[in-house]
Amino acid sequence: MQESDQVTAITKISRRGWLIWGIGALFTLYQFLLQSSTSVMEPCLIKAFHIDAVQFGLLSSAFFYAYLILQIPGGILLDRYGARRVLSVGITLCVITTVWFGMAHSFAAAEASRIIMGLATAPAVAAAMYLGCNWFPANRFALIAGMTEMLGMLGGAIGQVFIAQCVGSIGWRNTMYAIAAVGVIFLILVITIVRDRPTEFSNLKTRAKADPVWQSLWVVIKLPQAWLNGCVAGLLFALIAAFASLWSVPYLMAYYKLGLNTAAFASSMIFFGAVVGNPLAGWLSDYIGKRKPVMWLGTSGLLITFIIMLFTPKIPLVLMITILFLQGLCAACYVIPFAVVSDITPVKVRGTAMGFVNMMVILIGAPFLQPLIGYLLEADNYHALSLHAQNLFSVHDYKMALLVFPLCFLLALILLLFVKETRIEHNVDMLVATEA
Repeated sequence: MQESDQVTAITKISRRGWLIWGIGALFTLYQFLLQSSTSVMEPCLIKAFHIDAVQFGLLSSAFFYAYLILQIPGGILLDRYGARRVLSVGITLCVITTVWFGMAHSFAAAEASRIIMGLATAPAVAAAMYLGCNWFPANRFALIAGMTEMLGMLGGAIGQVFIAQCVGSIGWRNTMYAIAAVGVIFLILVITIVRDRPTEFSNLKTRAKADPVWQSLWVVIKLPQAWLNGCVAGLLFALIAAFASLWSVPYLMAYYKLGLNTAAFASSMIFFGAVVGNPLAGWLSDYIGKRKPVMWLGTSGLLITFIIMLFTPKIPLVLMITILFLQGLCAACYVIPFAVVSDITPVKVRGTAMGFVNMMVILIGAPFLQPLIGYLLEADNYHALSLHAQNLFSVHDYKMALLVFPLCFLLALILLLFVKETRIEHNVDMLVATEA
């Protein structure tokens, strides 16, 4: 296909591309809604399953174990079978396990359902970015990545505010059933509308399926920059995965003696900050034609605002809400490493590459930091294990435990010194088959 024909074809499919990518990206919203829902159900789940803070951290982070493990296999499946089939199976399984969690009456059953729920949602982010790679040119990918994560942050914000309201009104079990019903709607949209790529470039599918499974993975893992960018993204995303998704609500309840709904609203400002920051970071990176300046700016701002939150005494609630919003805004630059890795990997392994980076993003925050902070909180409070539902950890306890976050952001700044800038080509090569 000649370059002029490629441009014409891409122009014709652009509107359809937005629709298809948007529906695929809705599953990212759904995934974030599920992963953050436990933070506003904390007292209910502790009471229902008779668990302490450490077990609650394990229950919440259980979602991420299978989610993490399946990132790379999920990316390989995307390269071989396409987003439509992978998403259809994932959403179906997700609906089933969401109902299972709502019906659970033991800690073991709840944790098992969270693990399989994580498995079901594992391809969500990679699938949306895979569709973005196939339906848009290279100079739009950072924006697409940012908008994909924007929808994810909206899911997190809904999990903090809307789900808190639902839990108070209809209980946590009925809330999970309602979330499952929403999943059925997503499934119908994916089956009827989503297609893996424009028909003009359908030959890519055949070539990608012809490659051995581990060849795609080896192309990605042998790139040092893929590892570096994944680590940076993971250290930044720890704010979302470990703080905003779990421990921010209990911290704010202890700091201000707030009720659940008010604390959830304040915490949701992190997600709303990321909602603004994700597409803004992507657009700015594409606009200036560089990746690293945006990452430097966001990481530095995140470190400063978190230190202010921990070490400034008696912060007024309005100012705290502002600080939380700014944290989300700055942390949103974690989407840029996706674009960097997309810049340096060939088309036929983009699904694998997105899965690899997303695995690195999740690795640090949820499976490691969520239970670690619970352990740090409990370390000097063994006598309060059965009373944690009443939020008896002191503000000092929370601040000491949350010191791990500034350390993460400082390490991200150090790693950025070794990240290489990539050149953004303003052409349509993202939709043309290339060989590694």
